Amino acid sequence: MNESLLRNALALHQAGRFAEAARLYGDILKAEPAHKDALYLLGLTHMQRGEFSTALEAYDRLLAATPQMAEAHAARSEEHTSELQSRGLISYAVFC
Repeated sequence: MNESLLRNALALHQAGRFAEAARLYGDILKAEPAHKDALYLLGLTHMQRGEFSTALEAYDRLLAATPQMAEAHAARSEEHTSELQSRGLISYAVFC
């Protein structure tokens, strides 16, 4: 069941229907709170909507569930950087 929901959520996500995708990711997480793909994609959805704090929460949950997942560390780092940039606390020049 969760894999079917995940495919539907991913299709919505790819179509730019982020709110609907986030709702389905949430449904998956109600049934399986540590579902790594749903957590990762939920975080990405929030990031794409500019909801940085919520994205960080999803990535923190993902890291708690799968601390060895390199993609989770990278996503959280990227999200934190995006949040700082949005607040004008860090510039792209730092990365050049």
